[in-house]
Amino acid sequence: MTRTKLFTDEEKLLMAKLIDHYKCPSIAKMKFQQVYPDLDPDYSTMTYNAKKWLETGSVARRNKAKSGKNTIDKQIQNIKVSAATAQHLTMKWIKTSSNIQAPLTTSRLQRINTINVSRKTVKKILTSSERKNRLATCQILLDKIRKDGNFALNTLFSGEACFHIDGTVTRQNYKKNRHSTIADINVGNISLKTNMVMVWCGMCNDSIVGPYFFRQSINSNHYLNMLQEYAIPALKRLGLLHQCFFQQDDCDYHYSRKILRYLHSTFPNRWMGRTTSAPIAFPSKSSDLSPLHFYLWNYLKKHVYNHNEHMTVEKLQQQIQSVLESFPKEEMTQITLQYAKRIVKCVEVEGKAFQI
Repeated sequence: MTRTKLFTDEEKLLMAKLIDHYKCPSIAKMKFQQVYPDLDPDYSTMTYNAKKWLETGSVARRNKAKSGKNTIDKQIQNIKVSAATAQHLTMKWIKTSSNIQAPLTTSRLQRINTINVSRKTVKKILTSSERKNRLATCQILLDKIRKDGNFALNTLFSGEACFHIDGTVTRQNYKKNRHSTIADINVGNISLKTNMVMVWCGMCNDSIVGPYFFRQSINSNHYLNMLQEYAIPALKRLGLLHQCFFQQDDCDYHYSRKILRYLHSTFPNRWMGRTTSAPIAFPSKSSDLSPLHFYLWNYLKKHVYNHNEHMTVEKLQQQIQSVLESFPKEEMTQITLQYAKRIVKCVEVEGKAFQI
């Protein structure tokens, strides 16, 4: 038998006192119904209220924190105050620094123009084989840098990133697997949404190659078309085609057979990627070894989204184009030196993840 309504504190208190007095739920229920004949509480309800009354001295319900828009607005205001001095917001940082709990989720925060939250925190968990691969590759690269002082300058670092109109940037260089908590996304065929821009870029010597904007779902055919009709002609105009060492990231559509054949014919013994068929097998989970990922994408995010105006896809493309055209060439040398330092550091720590 179940109760027919929510009981008042007065009714629950009577249940508790009757149970405590008669020590028998059936007798206590009979006495209770003599006072409230229209109510039919079950035995578990009566014994629960008796236990609560004996333990706490009260049968009143605890006041729960109010939920809804007012509570959310207060939480958001607290975050804005706390975030005034923060450079990198994550949900973990928000919860620990502002004492914020669910249901204030990342998706809700992303809808607020004044708060840009990183959806996840990048944390590399490298297996022993991955560390060995990183170490082996860095030893090869370090040997080339020592033999040829211009090797780092002549390396063309390339890759894609998704820029969203809400201020988030998703780099397309990692593969998800059960050993990793990597934030970035890597899929074989990426469908572009109306609120984002996929941009390809390359860095070599003192030149920026790009940006190239993909305007449709991306697969190996579109990537090959970009290489043939945009990247390679741009390298020819810059006089870099026959001297640069081409490097591409981990995206699956970079490694179809036709892409590999094209790279072998265009950059004979002068390219690196994740496949073992590459002249240099660039290790996975190694964004810390690519200037695009440890510098350029962050630079773009900082300068592209520094305006308070409403962002559209067209404005976003214009901003990216403008920022790259005004990119200071004198910084390219420093970036290359940073790359060489990271190669040395990776060898020193035997392929383990590191920070500089």
